[in-house]
Amino acid sequence: MVARAIEKLNVEKIDILFIENVGNLICPVGFDLGEKYKIVLSSVSEGDDKPVKYPKAFIRADLIVLNKIDMFDYSDFRYDFFENSIREINQDCPIIKISCKNGKGIENWLNWIELKVKKIVSG
Repeated sequence: MVARAIEKLNVEKIDILFIENVGNLICPVGFDLGEKYKIVLSSVSEGDDKPVKYPKAFIRADLIVLNKIDMFDYSDFRYDFFENSIREINQDCPIIKISCKNGKGIENWLNWIELKVKKIVSG
């Protein structure tokens, strides 16, 4: 489906193409979509056990974005457990904490994207 969609796009006018592989955290790992970077988006409201339940999604990730950090005070999410679970399977993967509600951390996410685009463009 992605290949067919790209055929219909004028890719010369596209700088960045995000492919959202929706579903649970098992589906995305079973398919090579030709992406340059794999990004896992997780959220505080989903729980801190996702790296344990779905390790294959986190093993191959180039970046993990943890959203809804504004909910830390209202949940039983254990950030240390979440991060340690990731480090057991993917030691060097950056984790960016963001809140789309209040904008905290969004600049870090945008900076990561900008660095990767510059890296691709420069060869």
